[in-house]
Amino acid sequence: MLLSLLAELIIVALYALFIRDQLVSSFIQLNNAELLMDVWMIAGILGITSFTTTMGAYGVMVDDKVKKINRDFEVAPIRNATLLGGYLIAAVVIGLVLSFLTLLAAEGYISYQYGVRLGAGQMTEIYGVLLLVTISNAAQVLLLVSFLKSSNALAACCTILGAMIGFLTGIYLPMGTIPDSVQTLVKCCPISHGVVLLRQILIEPLLSGSFGAANAPQAAAFQEYMGIQYLWDGAWLSAQSSVLILLAAAGSCLALAIVKFSLQKRE
Repeated sequence: MLLSLLAELIIVALYALFIRDQLVSSFIQLNNAELLMDVWMIAGILGITSFTTTMGAYGVMVDDKVKKINRDFEVAPIRNATLLGGYLIAAVVIGLVLSFLTLLAAEGYISYQYGVRLGAGQMTEIYGVLLLVTISNAAQVLLLVSFLKSSNALAACCTILGAMIGFLTGIYLPMGTIPDSVQTLVKCCPISHGVVLLRQILIEPLLSGSFGAANAPQAAAFQEYMGIQYLWDGAWLSAQSSVLILLAAAGSCLALAIVKFSLQKRE
């Protein structure tokens, strides 16, 4: 489980040591540049926490394979959907708990550092998005872990994804600083849409204090540059579209995982 938190530790360390000062200096003209950058990073961390922690939670499933416990399930009158549902629910619960703890820690930091409440008046939306993101991430990780057959493979996967996930979600660098081809790759990753939804909820209320109503074009350019809004084929990608992408990823990955287990049962 601790290994699954590697991505968050890497991102926090890189942000504190290198990224934060560079971002703040790039937008020093804004009144609340430090607050904006910190909330931008917090949204990214919240968006990936359930992905990495659910991977650690699925360690039980991998252990069942290693110890051949899964053979008992295969001969038992248990449907594949029921078995996978048990693993999925356990992973979702763990992912939600750790996501809420991360949110609580972030609220404490923002309140102490800036004297404002993170996501004030929008907690229902934040909780809803965290639930959706956790379910979607848990389903995607379930499909991935279904191909792993050892604890070493799981540990290696956690390490590799922990190093890559910051790039795949546009957290290490603002979207405006990476090539168009890489931007397209990021926009195609379902997990990045969870990050975008959280950024929109947490950051957009702060933009009025930074740009004002008279500077709407500058605010829009800032949102595109920082990956708060995705521009796709010349049009803004709506929040509803991101929600549909997360739901589609959850449904398709869960269906494929059930098929994978059905084929494995016949071997």
